[in-house]
Amino acid sequence: RCAASLVVDAAGIAGRVADGAHREVPRAPLDGGELAYVLFTSGSTGTPKGVMVSHRALLASTRARGACYPDAPPVALLSHDMAFDVGTGLSTWYLSRGATIVTMAPEERLDPARMAAVIAQRGVGLLDLVPAHHRLLLEHAPSGSLDSVRVVTVGAEACPPSLVALHRRLLPRARLVNEYGPTECTVGTVAHECTDDDADRSSVPIGRPMLHTVARVADAEGRPLPPRAVGELLLSGHLLAEG
Repeated sequence: RCAASLVVDAAGIAGRVADGAHREVPRAPLDGGELAYVLFTSGSTGTPKGVMVSHRALLASTRARGACYPDAPPVALLSHDMAFDVGTGLSTWYLSRGATIVTMAPEERLDPARMAAVIAQRGVGLLDLVPAHHRLLLEHAPSGSLDSVRVVTVGAEACPPSLVALHRRLLPRARLVNEYGPTECTVGTVAHECTDDDADRSSVPIGRPMLHTVARVADAEGRPLPPRAVGELLLSGHLLAEG
């Protein structure tokens, strides 16, 4: 099982101790290099490891998402567990801008019709899903139940062109953004806004670097490659996890 541990600045918060007396929680000085959370993931290796994300990286990720979605809707749906990096990233981003996050029970996440009912009832404008989950939602949501959705971001697995075609047909007013970013780079690093042209491609691009990220394609020796050459994607910037 995955596990995430969040560190929260408790400045100004009064806490109750066991004897019932009120005491001020002392302010703990924080540095950008201090850990914000540790999240276990197997990544591409198959061997679980703890990824150490600093406050600096989490702040950079939050700012990057704000720059990528400056007109994000006021209500987002948290369709992931908080032990998944996307859940942490979405929560930090939306809470930092004073927006609303709608949560769901596990059984609602697994039932597209019930999930669509939550979206309609709460007027959800932003969804962050894995492509397979988005396809299920599109295929099983009752007509009109997704009318409030204006932005859908997908990631964690490849976005097939057929999903772009289905999304554009059923949700023509909603942006579809294909994101890529390993846990070691604090949720998202590159993004591509899908268009009708992507429905006819052999594959959907992962896009260009988000704010605070540098992306390069290199050969086996780490040397930069020219455009359209096949190689390894190297990421750098403030979003990198510790180590």
